[in-house]
Amino acid sequence: IGVGVMGYYGWSNSPQQGEAIYDEYVDKMGRFCAWLAAHGYAVHLLAGEMPTDQRPRDEILARLRTTLTASDLARVALPPIGTPDDVLAAGAATDLVVATRFQNVIAGRTLGRPCLSAGYSKKNDVLLADMGRAPFCQQVTTLDVERLQAQFSELAAQTAAAAEQVRCRVLDYRRQL
Repeated sequence: IGVGVMGYYGWSNSPQQGEAIYDEYVDKMGRFCAWLAAHGYAVHLLAGEMPTDQRPRDEILARLRTTLTASDLARVALPPIGTPDDVLAAGAATDLVVATRFQNVIAGRTLGRPCLSAGYSKKNDVLLADMGRAPFCQQVTTLDVERLQAQFSELAAQTAAAAEQVRCRVLDYRRQL
C-alpha cells in the first residue's frame, strides 16, 4: 500500500505557525500506517515533493519503530524518491494508494491504482469524483483515522474492479488529450 505523506502545516504552510497541525497530521497518518502493517499490509511511505516530505516520512517511521512488532515493521519501506520518475516507480510497486498530495493521487491514477485521498484542497476530491470514487475522500483538516480505515477496507475489498475503473478512465483522459 502506498501511503503518500507530506509536510502539511495548514493553509499558511508555515512550519512555525503550523507545527501543531503538522504533529496532528503525522500522528494520524502514523496510526493509519501502524494499522495497515498490523493487518499484514506492506506499507510504502511515499512522497510527492522532496525534501519537504522527507521529515514526515522519517517521523512516521520513527513512531512505527516504537509501536510495531519487528515482523510488522519489516513490512514498512521508504522507497527512494528524488524525481517524478521515482514517484511513479514507487507507486508502481503498490496495489492501492492513500495520498495527501495531488501529485501522488495523479501518480496512482496514471498507474491504474485505486486511491484514497486525505487531501488538503478540493482538487483531489474533484479528480476522485470524476473517476467515480467520491466516497474515498477526506479533508486532511478533519481527517478521521477510523473512517480512513473503513474507507480503505471497502476499497481494498474491491481493488480489482476499482483498478479496472481507473484504467478505463485514464484511457478516456488520454483519448481526450
